[in-house]
Amino acid sequence: WLRSLCIVERIIIHSLVDFAHPSETLGFLLELDCAREIIIHDYEWISPNQNLLDKDMKAVPVRQPETLFSLDRIDKKIIFSESLKQHQIEREYFLLSKSNKICPSEAAHKLVRECYPKINNIFVKYHDSSGDYLETAINQSLDRLQTDGVRLAIIGAIGSNKGFKLLCEIARNVFINKNRIEMVVIGYTADDSRLTSINPNIIITGKYNGKEELEGLLEIYKPNSSLFLSPWPETYSYTLSIAFEYRLWPFVLNYGAIAERVVKSKFGDILLSETPNDIIKQIEQRTGA
Repeated sequence: WLRSLCIVERIIIHSLVDFAHPSETLGFLLELDCAREIIIHDYEWISPNQNLLDKDMKAVPVRQPETLFSLDRIDKKIIFSESLKQHQIEREYFLLSKSNKICPSEAAHKLVRECYPKINNIFVKYHDSSGDYLETAINQSLDRLQTDGVRLAIIGAIGSNKGFKLLCEIARNVFINKNRIEMVVIGYTADDSRLTSINPNIIITGKYNGKEELEGLLEIYKPNSSLFLSPWPETYSYTLSIAFEYRLWPFVLNYGAIAERVVKSKFGDILLSETPNDIIKQIEQRTGA
């Protein structure tokens, strides 16, 4: 049907997550005589568990044993139609085909090459330039933190793979210990009611649509910093790009592209611990408290 409509000259493959029959899709794409570009948006290229997390939200190796893969399936409603070994055989076969492979971070590049050392034509190219000019904003952003106190934004849809459990623990400790940290979720969480019952002072805006709504929420709540708690090596993080663009000083766990981009830009802090009280203490230290 597609070939009957037009001559396909170039195909960009972004992600196969939620495809009903990804293997058939890859087979069809191999039949097309055209240029191909593969963007490693997620780790479905490595495993159906595309976050590379087990059921306890702990990182798994890219060459995970088959038995552990079966035990660690996060979503029991999903019935994988192929073994992990077969999944990786098919993805490697496609990645070895004539195409350019683009990883949006050094972190993603390292993991893909670790899983598939034979592939070539694989490059690193960031999705945007949001981290290029932040050195000039460092002093300005730190001055806002020290003058206004911590107004912490947690951006996006915060599920278990984005550190919801740790967020709840931090929110609880902030409330119990009366730390001078304001927290606002610019978006929503896996369980808004649970989070607000833990800390009734936390604000959850709900889902926003587009840049205009986002800017409106930032204008209302005026955060000056941001918190990223993903326990896995994300390939890029568009929400970090938001933090960069709006000068929301990021505090991030030391995983994947998020940590990489903070280090490269020198804009933000790598959290030295994953213990809630240590995280709170490190954030407060930035205010001179």
